[in-house]
Amino acid sequence: MYNIQFMSETKFKELMSLATPKSLSKTLAISIVTTSADSFEISNKFANSLQLIFKDDNESFTESHANQILASVSANKDTIDTIYVHCLMGVSRSAAVALFLTEAFNETTVEDIRRSPYCNYNRHVYTTLFRVFYHNEI
Repeated sequence: MYNIQFMSETKFKELMSLATPKSLSKTLAISIVTTSADSFEISNKFANSLQLIFKDDNESFTESHANQILASVSANKDTIDTIYVHCLMGVSRSAAVALFLTEAFNETTVEDIRRSPYCNYNRHVYTTLFRVFYHNEI
């Protein structure tokens, strides 16, 4: 079972600057930015990291993005216990990824999505991850 958290880019950068190498040594970072101009270097304190570029809309997130996320989690499954996901505001894209990972890898269901921290998740990101994950499981 993973500790999965989503946050804003500001919070993520603050966490990177304050954390010790030991505190992040079992953490996977998934960084979501809108354009390549928004990219930044992710601390090497993390066990591993992935940075993806896609807009917060109903088209930009692709099956390729989903495969990269799923492959990153699977490749690191034995060495991580925490997954941090961030996007610019920490509301939609990162919430969708965190929600999906929580349900798929922690085998739990968020029953009352409207009252949860995930309530504004990007449905396109979530359903693409769901489709790719369960299609690959067949």
